Amino acid sequence: MNFGNKIKCSICKKKIFLREKNLFFPFCSKKCKIIDLYQWISGKYKLF
Repeated sequence: MNFGNKIKCSICKKKIFLREKNLFFPFCSKKCKIIDLYQWISGKYKLF
């Protein structure tokens, strides 16, 4: 079955499908989504 293009989760680098029904997209899981949120809150990510 063809689900479309694959991308990598920006946190753990696991491959996920673009068209897959994923509540946590663009992350692969709730854990990766929370890790990303923490990185924003802690100041690791910055907008210039």
